[in-house]
Amino acid sequence: IAGIGESMIETLFSAGLLRSIQDIFKLKKKKDEFCDIDGFGPKRFKHICKQIDKLSCTEDQLLAAIGIKGIGPKTSKKISSIYYIDELMEMCDSPHGKEALSKKLTPKLSESLYKGVKDNYDLIKFLMSKVDVKKPNRKSETLGKIAFTGFRNAEFQAYLEKLGFEVGDMRKSTNLLIAEDPNGKSTKLTKARELNIPIISVPEAYEKF
Repeated sequence: IAGIGESMIETLFSAGLLRSIQDIFKLKKKKDEFCDIDGFGPKRFKHICKQIDKLSCTEDQLLAAIGIKGIGPKTSKKISSIYYIDELMEMCDSPHGKEALSKKLTPKLSESLYKGVKDNYDLIKFLMSKVDVKKPNRKSETLGKIAFTGFRNAEFQAYLEKLGFEVGDMRKSTNLLIAEDPNGKSTKLTKARELNIPIISVPEAYEKF
């Protein structure tokens, strides 16, 4: 939240105004107590309330922010690419949720996520009702991953990404390799052949897309 850093959190905690994440959204009703703190005042109070009112985040940011052990920004992005938060809450409200999660996540991560979401169930529900939480865009996941070799074309890459593809490095999960010379012997081409990843020329790619 813009304007609320660690020092302000510590000050508001010491003043008894913050004891939980939920208390942040109750600050608007505590103007007098807020303005009585040395160095704080009506102008600052108004700014903080404005920032809280327009607060928004993505689902992975919310998941990373609630303090589940072992789930930081990178891991929460991975989880959000597989499950929406409402799906996670439904699964973690089920006695068989941990087993369901382990079908797509590692056992260790499934256990940590299952316990973390269960322990923070009410908090997540509260935040979903107070914050503009945006769902992840999964177009690139559904349409596929593409890599280039032997050439660069930023305009074509931007076009493919606009269509909903993910364009990046050559990986095992790559669905298509576009090559300047499909018959060449580059590392990417060799790897693509080993993994049976389709290889097409640039002109073929222009025609295809």
